Amino acid sequence: MDRRLFTARELLCLAVLALVLVAWAVWPKSSGAAVVVQRGGGEIGRYPLDVPARVEVSGANGFSLTVVVQDGAVHVENSTCPDLICQRHAPISRSDQAIICLPGQVSISVEGGERRGPDAYAG
Repeated sequence: MDRRLFTARELLCLAVLALVLVAWAVWPKSSGAAVVVQRGGGEIGRYPLDVPARVEVSGANGFSLTVVVQDGAVHVENSTCPDLICQRHAPISRSDQAIICLPGQVSISVEGGERRGPDAYAG
């Protein structure tokens, strides 16, 4: 009776999967070039990601946010919305990342920069 835990084929599949996961984790991500602030779908400001800035944003329903750009990233420092999800969000710095304040109808996204890899592979 053979008591092996994994066959050679299963071990090979696990090794390939581990290699793919490591490659994905260390694949260079694209740094963004600009922070775009929108309210209700319309752009209200665009700021370079490499220049420190503090922006007061008036959102919908009387809510306001303080958006801070520093050290190549952007975050919400203060918000008057009830749930504060936008304020607790980690700073963002890569293309296609965003912070959303639903009660204030404000979105903060990072755009630009060069892409350094595929979005996805189809197999």
